[in-house]
Amino acid sequence: MSYKEEHERFISGHNGTTVSEVAILTLTPCASILILNAVSLLYHLQTMPFWSRVALEYSVMIIPMILHTTVLSNETTAVFVTMYAVAFVCCILCVKKAPPRSFRKTFSCLMQMEMRVQRPFLTNMRSLVNIGTAVVILGVDFAIFPRRFAKTETFGIGFMDNGVGCFVITNAIVCPEARGKVGSCRSVSEGLQRLFKCVMSSIPLVILGLGRLVTVKGVDYHEHVSEYGIHWNFFFTLTAVKVVSTLLLCVCPVWLSSVLAAGLLTIYQHALQTKGLSDFILYGSDGTGQRLNLLDANREGICSCIGYISIYLIGAQIGWFIFNRKKTKFCDWMRILCILAGVSYIFYGALHISSEYIQPASRRMANLSFVLWIVALSTQVLASCLLIDLLTTVLTVLSAVSNKKVEGVPGCEDDVLSDKEKKSDKLCLLHAVNFNGLLYFLMANLLTGFVNMSMKTIHASSLMAVFTLSAYMFVLTVGILYLHHKKVATRFW
Repeated sequence: MSYKEEHERFISGHNGTTVSEVAILTLTPCASILILNAVSLLYHLQTMPFWSRVALEYSVMIIPMILHTTVLSNETTAVFVTMYAVAFVCCILCVKKAPPRSFRKTFSCLMQMEMRVQRPFLTNMRSLVNIGTAVVILGVDFAIFPRRFAKTETFGIGFMDNGVGCFVITNAIVCPEARGKVGSCRSVSEGLQRLFKCVMSSIPLVILGLGRLVTVKGVDYHEHVSEYGIHWNFFFTLTAVKVVSTLLLCVCPVWLSSVLAAGLLTIYQHALQTKGLSDFILYGSDGTGQRLNLLDANREGICSCIGYISIYLIGAQIGWFIFNRKKTKFCDWMRILCILAGVSYIFYGALHISSEYIQPASRRMANLSFVLWIVALSTQVLASCLLIDLLTTVLTVLSAVSNKKVEGVPGCEDDVLSDKEKKSDKLCLLHAVNFNGLLYFLMANLLTGFVNMSMKTIHASSLMAVFTLSAYMFVLTVGILYLHHKKVATRFW
């Protein structure tokens, strides 16, 4: 067996893990954001030298991700509890000097406190998805990375299975339709104009997809064929989802897009179970798994687009809800938080029913259960990021009380948050990654390929694996921060 064949076998044929473990792994990085925000309030990190703060953010945010998926992969719950315990201690230190009698007055006015309309939680979530993806796409090539975290072969839920789905939904949440920049098309010409603009903006994605295809085939790089097919890849999926979703949103109002997604999913799931589409995706047109023609060769990538389009449409309505909801005060954001958390639990319930009585989740098909899981997980992470954002606001107000920076009833003045305090939630790494999200993902793929071409990763020791992952993430971090510092933007989506 050649090393390429050995590597392909190493990353294939896995059954995944549990829904709860994936949720724990996904929510743990949110604790890092709270820790950094609390430490920033304690020590005014805005005054620190730039690279010192970068080192701090890398240590608190990136290193735990690497350890959580490698040497501490069997202690996922313990890491989760430890990170949030550290965050809790940091929060206590922020407010420990506040006069006890001021707390009641502070919280009584906090709900009515005016809030900035733009909050960092969307940026934070989008960046966490990118950073987590960067860690695992190289981590999966090392033996220390648990096989249960890898992408599932047929049915099941793996930690890496959520990558594309979360990427799609986070981009849908901030799409032009969700933000109210464009509405339903009033004429055919307007629809064609918008579709043409969408196709033109998607050309870079097509070029990236073709570049990846040529590179992978040219250097005989290992690939997981059952992920997308022989020629299809992530960039082609993004292109298809964006173009088709834009076309659908031209005729369907964004506030009804989840209804359209439900109808699309119903038809797709019916075809999977009663029309033989599941067998076609799994075993091909001849039933033996052969790839006889272009459609057969890329059946996973092409068919799964239906599920990802449904995810995009649901994400667009979630974004529309967030951007069009009244949110001028703290209590308004609390209502949004409660609704997002409720939506997450509803989808988790629907996932349980669907998995038991319809069909288990399958990343390969992007079936109904898979879509329900992605939406449930994404809204859970979104709610967690918003919760961290609101907790940071509370800490900022209480730390201002502790330092006696405001007079009267804290929380009721417009100038409670000083200019420096308003910047406390602007973590430079998260903003840099969000600023060039697609470029960050491309850089991660290129570096992953370079590492795999330079060493036999599956034979590397645990120490070498952790060291390589840390160095790889450090190079990515420095590179994306440098581009952000130079205001280099490459936004294609």
